[in-house]
Amino acid sequence: MANVFGGNNSGSSSTSRQTLSSPKQTSSAGSVTSSPNVYGGGSSTGSCSPGGQILPAPRQTVSSAGPVSSSPNVLKSGSAVSREIDLRDYYTRRQIDKALSAKVDSTSVYTNTEVYNKSEVDGKISSLNLNSYATDTELSTAISALESLINNNLTSTYYQNSVLYTRAQVDSLISGVSVSGDYVSRNPLSVSEITISPSSTSLPFSLLIRSSNNTETTEVQRWENTSTDFLAAIYADGKAKFTNYTSIGENVSSGNIALFTNDRRVSGVANPEGPSDAVNKLYMETFITTTLDDVINDVDENYIVDALEY
Repeated sequence: MANVFGGNNSGSSSTSRQTLSSPKQTSSAGSVTSSPNVYGGGSSTGSCSPGGQILPAPRQTVSSAGPVSSSPNVLKSGSAVSREIDLRDYYTRRQIDKALSAKVDSTSVYTNTEVYNKSEVDGKISSLNLNSYATDTELSTAISALESLINNNLTSTYYQNSVLYTRAQVDSLISGVSVSGDYVSRNPLSVSEITISPSSTSLPFSLLIRSSNNTETTEVQRWENTSTDFLAAIYADGKAKFTNYTSIGENVSSGNIALFTNDRRVSGVANPEGPSDAVNKLYMETFITTTLDDVINDVDENYIVDALEY
């Protein structure tokens, strides 16, 4: 309660002075100036009396907004208030504007016309009809079946890239081809390009060469050197011919047969030169005849027939 006195400016009350009680503030508060004048003395006209004293109003300060109650006290213009109020319990318009400007960023939020509320979202979800959509299991099964169908179609319709040449490989092969007469030839670049290596291991042989006829003069295969000199040949009747040294039985174990002629003759054997050379019939007959003649004619004393020394 503030007491406002009339009379002089001594500030003490006499028996002749009347104490006036301050009226209760209501919600219909007018505008408050930022520098109200509070006068002492007995004058209430707003002008300073000669003996009156001017009391300075405290300067308003704006502090940061504290926590806001969920049910704040709002003082509305024109509404009656039945209890005493303290203006310090309320924010000024300036304080409210400053607090709002520090808290609210309209660029980072959506308006209520731009978003759905919970009830609207629940309503839209409940109205969805998922009967026309596939489940994860149904989709996975369908994809697996389609994948199998595609793979089977690829296997039966297309070749694997491992058995085909690319365009670049075909171009490279063609670039090395030369045509001579009615034949196409290519100069090999590596041993692998002249190697016959069947991909199937179940075949009974790796290479089959068939003759044009069965005559003894037809060569099924012919080998020549770079000078086109004849080296060897296999003929259609099964015989083979070699023009140089021939070695056989290299991998035959010692004591085993390296050459078997099936009771057929070996012809054209030269006279032996070394102790392990083969002996032809003529050489053997000549050797025996000469030895017997030497014994009979006593040409060599080493032969003593009666003493059985030869």
